Amino acid sequence: MNRRRKYIAKRYSQEIKISSKMPFSENCSYHLYWLQVNIRKSFMKFLKENKIETGIHYKPIHHFSFYSSNQKLRNTDQVARQIVSIPIHSNLSDNDVNQVIKLCNKF
Repeated sequence: MNRRRKYIAKRYSQEIKISSKMPFSENCSYHLYWLQVNIRKSFMKFLKENKIETGIHYKPIHHFSFYSSNQKLRNTDQVARQIVSIPIHSNLSDNDVNQVIKLCNKF
């Protein structure tokens, strides 16, 4: 399963033409793969309309009540508004991966 996810991640890293994305590393298991897009809501809607599931992971820790403070973390908040996870599970076929890449680039 890890080998398959690494294969998919390598393809995403090489073929998706979005500048801010998860870098490829042989040492990563890729339980998720993220992209950073300026208009996340529209991007997610576009993929959903084309039957591609997306997700939003990892709310910034300073937003949780246990850690909350009045401290402003502008860079963290900006990334949190732009990051989106795309499918990377080991059951994706090569055609599925091709479609994800094609649609990400089309958007």
